[in-house]
Amino acid sequence: MSPFTQQFRRSALITAAASLAVAIGLPTMMRAQQPVASPSPPPPPYLAAFPNFAPALTANMPGDVDIDLKKQLEAQGAFPKVQREFDLNAW
Repeated sequence: MSPFTQQFRRSALITAAASLAVAIGLPTMMRAQQPVASPSPPPPPYLAAFPNFAPALTANMPGDVDIDLKKQLEAQGAFPKVQREFDLNAW
């Protein structure tokens, strides 16, 4: 067997061994690095006044401003609450 063939086989064996070690060790390392799920804190009380508000960040697009609620709040003169409706959907 030529020295080139021996070196090629040795390199292939080392690569295969390293690949196997990674394949075996990676799932173990992934399990060890997963964060422990903790219960999420309850949303602040002031968010209860705003329907359809999700306190957790998601990729979902929010709905539009509730026009009926907007009209009710304007009739009551609760303009800061009207602005908050728009703020919740302005992200």
